[in-house]
Amino acid sequence: MEDIKEDIQRRMKNDIEKHIVKILTKIEIYKKGLKKLRIK
Repeated sequence: MEDIKEDIQRRMKNDIEKHIVKILTKIEIYKKGLKKLRIK
């Protein structure tokens, strides 16, 4: 039973980390887009 709990927690942590990476990537793309707009 404990093994299952740990496995679920590990999966949730991995999902959260993936989600954070996606958000950070979107922010970086957005910032680059803003810089391009400012140059114009």
